[in-house]
Formats: sequence, structure tokens, C-alpha cells
Amino acid sequence: MTARPRRTHHHRRSAAALGYQAPRQPTPPGDVQALVLAHLRAYPLLDFTAGELARALHRSRTAIVTACQRLVDAGDARCTQQQPRRYQAIG
Repeated sequence: MTARPRRTHHHRRSAAALGYQAPRQPTPPGDVQALVLAHLRAYPLLDFTAGELARALHRSRTAIVTACQRLVDAGDARCTQQQPRRYQAIG
């Protein structure tokens, strides 16, 4: 049985090849709320889970959940389903 040859050097990939993105600055909570509300209003006939909104807006699910709850409390959105929670714009 022959041994597998050793790698004598390591290939480094460029940052672009790894899909690297520079870290973003934290978004203030009011801005996340505005992003969520704009997305909900852009699709008034659909309702979204927090995970779907997070993927669409490239924000954390936790930030989206907080923004959605604030929008519901303010009367700008409604919770259309409890499990999983789904949100839709009002008006």
C-alpha cells in the first residue's frame, strides 16, 4: 500500500474566492424597523416570518423580531399567525 503524498505547500484563496464581505456597521434599531416596514408595504398581500424577512433584508433574525414587535405595537403591522409568527403591513 502506498501512502498518500504529503502536501508541501498550502494554497491560499483570495478573499473574493471565499465570498468574504467586509463587516457592516451596526444598524440603529429605527433603521431596521423602517426596512421591515418598507418590505412589508412592498408586498401588501403577503405575510412573512421573521426568518424570511431576515434573509430578504440581510439582517439578524433577532433584530427583525424586535422590529416586527415594535411595528405591531405601533399599529403599523399585524401578526397574522401565532405559530410561526407571520407579519403583514396594515394599510
